[in-house]
Amino acid sequence: MSGSTKNTGENATLEKALSRLNFKPRRLESGHV
Repeated sequence: MSGSTKNTGENATLEKALSRLNFKPRRLESGHV
């Protein structure tokens, strides 16, 4: 979340979708599994 405030809704939806698929590349890169 860096400079994407207007797309916060879409990002949230994508994060939820990815979360359901157990696929979070950003989380893994950040070390937050």
